[in-house]
Amino acid sequence: MLLLLPIFLWLQCIVLFSTCSTISNDKEKIVNAAVEAFRAVGKDWEMDLLTLKELGPKTDLLMKNVVPIGAMVVEMAKRPTWRNYEANYEALLNFQNQTEGIRENMQDKIDFSTMMLGDTIPRPNYYKKVRDPIASMKLLSEKYLNPEIVNRIDFINDYKKACTTGERAPESILMYLRYRLIESCGIAITQREAHEISDIRKSLWKITLRLQFDRNHQDLTTEEYILPAEFMDIYKKIDKSILNEDLDVYDRHFKNHQEALEAVFDELRDRASIEKLENYETPCLLRSFINIRNFDYIAVEGFVMELKNQLIDAFIAASCANVSHYEDDESINKYAQKMSDLVTEISSFTSKWLNDSLISAWPSAHNEILNEEILRYAKKRTGYNNDNDMMRFVSTERLSRTGIPGYLYEIIIVRAVDENYELMFERTGDHCSLTMGTSGFDTIIARVFDDPAKKPTPLSITEDGVIRLVGLVKYAEKLNITIQSEMNSLYNAENLPLIAETLKNKIGKRFITQQDFHCWAIVREWSYFPCPTIDYYSKSYQYDDRWNSTTTFSYSKKGPLQHQYCQEFRFFFFM
Repeated sequence: MLLLLPIFLWLQCIVLFSTCSTISNDKEKIVNAAVEAFRAVGKDWEMDLLTLKELGPKTDLLMKNVVPIGAMVVEMAKRPTWRNYEANYEALLNFQNQTEGIRENMQDKIDFSTMMLGDTIPRPNYYKKVRDPIASMKLLSEKYLNPEIVNRIDFINDYKKACTTGERAPESILMYLRYRLIESCGIAITQREAHEISDIRKSLWKITLRLQFDRNHQDLTTEEYILPAEFMDIYKKIDKSILNEDLDVYDRHFKNHQEALEAVFDELRDRASIEKLENYETPCLLRSFINIRNFDYIAVEGFVMELKNQLIDAFIAASCANVSHYEDDESINKYAQKMSDLVTEISSFTSKWLNDSLISAWPSAHNEILNEEILRYAKKRTGYNNDNDMMRFVSTERLSRTGIPGYLYEIIIVRAVDENYELMFERTGDHCSLTMGTSGFDTIIARVFDDPAKKPTPLSITEDGVIRLVGLVKYAEKLNITIQSEMNSLYNAENLPLIAETLKNKIGKRFITQQDFHCWAIVREWSYFPCPTIDYYSKSYQYDDRWNSTTTFSYSKKGPLQHQYCQEFRFFFFM
């Protein structure tokens, strides 16, 4: 929260200065301008990348209007006349009263984001270079802005020194943030890098599921979803064959997940002769955060909230400008502009970098999340009655908070048998993704953007005045009539691509488009006896209980015993 505002202890005026009653017109204008600038920043105090991008211009205005507030304190100390003291005192008290509610609202949101973030950012140096210096300067500022202490010349000199030299200086804090957020980060995470991150997570999950430690077997804790930066460093240096070996740690039992992982890392380093790094921290704070939290935009926006708080906290520079360059307007303005430029550069770069990285999450991060959900199910499967429980266990909640927000997700999980099994998949655009061989399953994830301002959405109204979801369900029913008819002569074709191409020639190739179905799939199984049954599990977008967005049809062909295969087909259409 703003360092300049919360600590004006001016209640002494009521007791000692009964004549404090009015504010000069000039002082009143200064206060009103500062309050409006502060309100503009507080109004958009949300966990949002867009508001981070817009922070620069708003804090530039805030800096210019808060500098005169800080000047009042210096003026009271160096020109302690009764009239001067009275006017400044009442102005500062008025400013505090008008901003108190805004500050409390901002602090509530900051506390919430901090609680949500936990200790997911590698922080040793971050605390030393950002958190601790800001906390220290807050205490100094409270003393500096306290009228009972400000007259002490020795303290003013100490405060001036803190403002201009050392790690507590606002410029030092902002330059460190610039290094960790801009200089060390470069381009945002690409789709290729996102795929590599997913591969690393997959390796760690295979190890984690073999570890024995105390936990609630119904719910995996948050820490088990977090990818430690330490493992990423080991993964890049180690021979990957070691990861598939039977590690000694698999035969041990640990108190908790963290203790087990530390033992894993120690053994991997020992086997690969890798030196342990103390307080491992990647230079780019943004990349480290995305890697650890696997593109979780809720955590990202919590980080954004925290960063906005720290950038505004760095506006201690407003009071530093006055105490360091008293009565030198040119130097004060130059100092204030430099601080504003740094905040603008950091906020705009970070906003774009995070947004571009979240875009790259699809589909690798989502496919890996579904893989992890299936692995969780397989680990706990002994506690369930049958495989129909899978979709009760597998959740789309993690998918919905991964990458760019606003998407709804639909999933199909098909049990991929070892023999006599075939799957065909076709899509348009980047709405759907297929992954084969996920722990014995093939998976398809489809997504649609749930924004009424952007078409199409499941509930968009088409040109025919029909809700898109409803229209596609009815459209699929018409397609199924043709499919059932044509399959009587196609079922024994050599492969699914041939069947699919023939069907498209009959029903028209335009049914897979941006406005219609985004993708479709055909699954085929065959055997002599017993006849096969395709096992699949699905979760739709769940827009409305009356309509299931997962549209599927089956076709079966049972041949004479010992003369022809029994064949089972399943057709899936994704909105």
